[in-house]
Amino acid sequence: MNNNKQRNKHHNKQQAGQGLVEYVLILIFAAVAAILIINLLEPSIGDVFSRFVRNAPVAPPSLVNYTPPATFTATATTDPNATATNTPVVTPTATPVTPTATNTTTPTNTPTTTPTPSQTPTPSPTPLCAYGPHVVPQNGSVRVQAEDYMCGGQGVAYNDISTSGGSGSCNSSYRIDEPNPGVELENTSDSGGGCNVGWIRNGEWLRYEVIAPQAFRYEFVLRTAATSNGSVRIRVTNQLGTVETASITIPDTNGWQNWTNVTASDPNLSLLAGTNTVEIFIENQGFNFNYFDIRQFVPTPTPEPGTGEILFVVGNPNSLTNGDIAVRNRLEGRGYTVTIVDDSASQTSDANGKVLVVISSTVNSGNVSNKFRNVTVPVIVWEQALLDNMRMTGNSGGDHGTDGNERRVNIIDNTHPLAAGLSTGNVQVTTSNQTFSWGLPNNNAIKIATLQNNSSRYAIFAYETGASMVNLTAPARRVGFFLENNTASRLNNDGWALFDSAVDWATGN
Repeated sequence: MNNNKQRNKHHNKQQAGQGLVEYVLILIFAAVAAILIINLLEPSIGDVFSRFVRNAPVAPPSLVNYTPPATFTATATTDPNATATNTPVVTPTATPVTPTATNTTTPTNTPTTTPTPSQTPTPSPTPLCAYGPHVVPQNGSVRVQAEDYMCGGQGVAYNDISTSGGSGSCNSSYRIDEPNPGVELENTSDSGGGCNVGWIRNGEWLRYEVIAPQAFRYEFVLRTAATSNGSVRIRVTNQLGTVETASITIPDTNGWQNWTNVTASDPNLSLLAGTNTVEIFIENQGFNFNYFDIRQFVPTPTPEPGTGEILFVVGNPNSLTNGDIAVRNRLEGRGYTVTIVDDSASQTSDANGKVLVVISSTVNSGNVSNKFRNVTVPVIVWEQALLDNMRMTGNSGGDHGTDGNERRVNIIDNTHPLAAGLSTGNVQVTTSNQTFSWGLPNNNAIKIATLQNNSSRYAIFAYETGASMVNLTAPARRVGFFLENNTASRLNNDGWALFDSAVDWATGN
């Protein structure tokens, strides 16, 4: 019995060993078969994979040009403990499979990924120009400082030819957006202070952005000072194109800081409603530029025909000066009847029935004295030595007088009809230097203009009927005017506008 057990045990071991060998051989054959299948099918698998990648709707950049790695050819190994067999391992020769050619499209560049809205950076706001636009109010005017030209620099906001010039504080402290020197600026002594543009050269220009309330013709008033005659042109550009004025003369003011107003009312100065670009082009140099005013153009109406008779008191009716001739012709041209009387022959009763008494500086003040002081007829007088007789000023030496070499008055109140609608500031009123008369009225007077260089000497002033003059209540309107013997013969348009306004206001027109 024990021998049977031993035989059975030995037989069981043989069976177990034989099963293990068979299992190992099966694994080896399976591995060899897998290797053969992979070798045969590898080209087709690579082609299918490449086409899959290329035709994918969105292909990662790393797979578009994917190249399969080199094929690993496995070498069969033999278990050293396995029993050798006579069955040879046959490796068939694989026929290369040529992939069918396909039209491979050129891969497109993968678009840059667009950030989601939450990732989009907020752009920095474009800096606003601090020097415009300049807005013209409805039925009003706007003052544009010369140094407040557009932003943008050379070739856009201005053309600056000179590279040397201003070294005042305006250059380094005002237009801090511009290089120094840039447009040459200097401190101005004009009323209001600030800066003015200086060292101007031919061919230079400055641009400004202007917003107008409506399409209309506009008037420009340039503030300039010069040592010789110059000229500019004004160009306006808008959606209709560009228009240019005729040459505008800048008068000689005998000094770089002797300022005057130059009015330009060219028909081409029309602005459209909305944004317009205004360019000041320098045609002839020799002047400084402080600012310009823009206002709607109101045509100067033809003076209303005068009615009635005016008494004109002169020094010699038989030998009128050019100034007296100019005044007579102006009054008659407006429709008045002018009665001329000699100063010594004049009488107070000559004012009866007249609408106005005009007293020339050609009179001898002693011959007129106080003849017309109390008449209830308006009086215009430009004989400064009669101002105290008329009680329009005091009688001391500093209360009235004359100044030579004048051609401008400084308008200090342009709201009154006596200012003829002219802008405040120095206004040229004669075509050449002349002698101007002046007076020092009291605080009850209507003060319109002073001499250019002396704010205490009044070139145009007036008293309303019933106002308290110097120890006298005004019996009727009184006007002190700046003319002298021949000044009227040299009045320009602005000068005559002021004279017409004096006549109209005095007579109540």
